[in-house]
This record gives sequence, structure tokens and C-alpha cells, in this order.
Amino acid sequence: MSLHPKLFEALKHVLDGTAAITAVVPAANIRPSEDPTQPAAGNTITYTWQAGRVDKRARRGEGVLALVAASVDNKVLANDILDLVRDALSARSLSYAGSPVVVHRFDEVTFTDVGTTDGDRWQAATTFDVRMIEAP
Repeated sequence: MSLHPKLFEALKHVLDGTAAITAVVPAANIRPSEDPTQPAAGNTITYTWQAGRVDKRARRGEGVLALVAASVDNKVLANDILDLVRDALSARSLSYAGSPVVVHRFDEVTFTDVGTTDGDRWQAATTFDVRMIEAP
């Protein structure tokens, strides 16, 4: 059993439901980094599960979630997109009614300006320390 796909579902739900984010990042460009398809042109938000452990019996897990915001528009900086993401995400927002997980801890650990990519997107990245259980 792995909890991080369920966390991804909650994460996508919260980010897609935040008007300030979808105003600058198309919903199709908010996706897991493992998604093999090429994102559409424009700003992106990608996320990945870096490390963690799961207690199958207790249906609990903890680990590190990495999130990258990338900007191609000079009017919207990657750091500004990341600020919107920080405002939207919390343990409480990820534990919405009907969420597949109940998040107990969602604390930012590190932040970095990554630079530009081959696709000319300016990036900013951060990681979050996550502790969660599977929703009943």
C-alpha cells in the first residue's frame, strides 16, 4: 500500500480548486513529475514523492513531497507561483471533506531557486515534510 498517490489526489484537488493558482497555471499543467506526457505551453506546477515510509497496518505514512513551480511568462515569476501554492496548501486544506488522506503535518523544509530548464521555464522548488493517514 502506498499513500503518496492518495496525497497526489488531494494535492491536485486543492491546487485545481484555488482560483488564484488556476488563473496563472492551466489545470492540465498541475501534475505529478512522473507524468510521461509533455505539459502544454505555459506555467507549470509539478510534484513528486521523494522519500518516505508507510506502516501498512496502521495505514499511516510520512515522507517528503517535492514541489516545483515553473514560469515562462515574464509577468508571473516562479517564486510568485510558489507563494500561491504555499498559501493554498496546509494540513487542513489537504484534509478536506472527502479527501483520501488526513494530513497531520505539512511543513515546508527547504526552498531553492532552480534556474531555467531546457524548455526556458524559470523554476523555484520547495519540499514539504508530510505525515498522514489514509482517510477512513
